[in-house]
Formats: sequence, C-alpha cells, structure tokens
Amino acid sequence: MLVYNIAYELEGGCTSIVAQDDHGHLIHGRNLDFGLFLGEDWKHLQWTLTEDLRPLLRNVRFVRDNHTVYNSTVFLGYVGTLTAVKHSAFSVSVNTRYDKSDWAALRAFLEGKGSGNFLSLLLRDVMVSNHSFAEALATVRSAKILGPAYVILGGTQAGEGAVLERGATSVVNQTLLSDVARQGINSVVQTNWDYNQDPFYDNRRSPAEHCLRERFNDHIDFKGMFSVLAAHPNRNRLTTYTALMSAQSGDFEAYLQFCTDPLCAPWMSQLMV
Repeated sequence: MLVYNIAYELEGGCTSIVAQDDHGHLIHGRNLDFGLFLGEDWKHLQWTLTEDLRPLLRNVRFVRDNHTVYNSTVFLGYVGTLTAVKHSAFSVSVNTRYDKSDWAALRAFLEGKGSGNFLSLLLRDVMVSNHSFAEALATVRSAKILGPAYVILGGTQAGEGAVLERGATSVVNQTLLSDVARQGINSVVQTNWDYNQDPFYDNRRSPAEHCLRERFNDHIDFKGMFSVLAAHPNRNRLTTYTALMSAQSGDFEAYLQFCTDPLCAPWMSQLMV
C-alpha cells in the first residue's frame, strides 16, 4: 500500500494544460498516464498495470460540514491528490518530472535521515487549506518535497495559470499564463520534460500546442480541451483518464480512456461518475 501511494511520484506520464479564451475563461485539462512496466522476460514493455488501474478510478467529492471542499479523480486506496478543482478558487494537476539527480531527499526520507512532503499529500492539504490561486501557488512554490515534479495550477481570473518545475527544495523554472498571454498565446502545456527539453521519442507537447494555437487560441471549452487531450499522441496506451476542470464554474468531468491500436485511432472514452 505504501508503494502504491508513492508510485506515481517515481514513474508516470501525463499531459496537463491550462488554457483561456479571449474573455478570460479558464479551462484546466489533464491526461493521467501510468502503468508502464517490463514484462516477465524483462525485454518487452507491457501496459497491463494501466488496464488494472482503470477500474479503481472514481470521481470523489470531498465534504466537510455538509459543504463540498473540492472535487477530485482518485484511484481507490490512493490517499493523495493528483487532480482536483476547488470551486471559485483554483485547480491543480501533477505530472512526473524526470530529474534523477534530485531524488536524494526521497532516499534520505526513506532512510529516516531527512524530511519533506510527498507532493500528492501536500496537494491534498493545499486543496483543503488554500482558498485562491495566489495562495496555492505560493504554498507549492515554497514547500519542501521529496522529489522532482511538475505542478500545474489554474485559477478563476484571466492569466491565472502556472506550470512549476519543482525540485525537492526549490522551483527550477516556472511558466505563467499571464506572461505567455502577452505574446498572444492563451495556453500553457506541460508533459514530462522541462521546457524545450522534450526528447525526440516523446514529443507530446508540440502537437498539443499546435492544436491549441490553431484551433482554440481565442476560445476554449470542455469539448475543445477534450479533443486535444484525446488525440494521439497525448492519448496513448498508458492513459487512464482525461479530466476537465473549471475553477470559475466548479464544473468537473472525467473520462476513462482506452487505446487498442498503436495510434489510438478509435476514440473510446467512458464518462466517469
């Protein structure tokens, strides 16, 4: 159970996007990709873990004193937060960041010699305790965590979108929607590689950016965001679900995702409730 709850912070995929239209309406979308492992012969990649995880997915409404605090998509038995939205406040998603040089904090923690926060547990506290995009952004910027990650935040006002490239103790880099919007770009996209460092064998960022720029730069809604995230290569054999969030309205939808052929040509999605 412990390994299950820290596994995503060690290995995962994902695409996260925060986009706004010309009226400042924000949509936060994400694919969660997870489950790749080597087969029994240690030579062939397999996706059976991805298939086993899909039935564990649920949309959960977290309630305190008969009031909905936030909504999240979770794997049953997973206690942290990877995807969530808080009405009239902010939304958040997490992507794995591959920076192997930055796992010293996790090793020290497991050896009983260090301290820090598992990011998914930190974000659960953020969803409960923070009440605005600015507050959540400040908390995530300053917290000490146990390994590298990307934290993607969306807010309720125009320009409130951010991608934080996190190391264990500091922010390595950040991309703010308010900054790129001045250049006429109304979205920020994050996969699993630092900005301008995408390897040739995993270029999911460019197709998503191109589609957003050419089709949805001045208008974006749940249908448009879904069409970007459900298209190859962002939807792939590791994709377990697509989530769509709006902190402004509180709307939240998630879809189980399936891929049966190498290019994911047929769209096979099932709405989660």
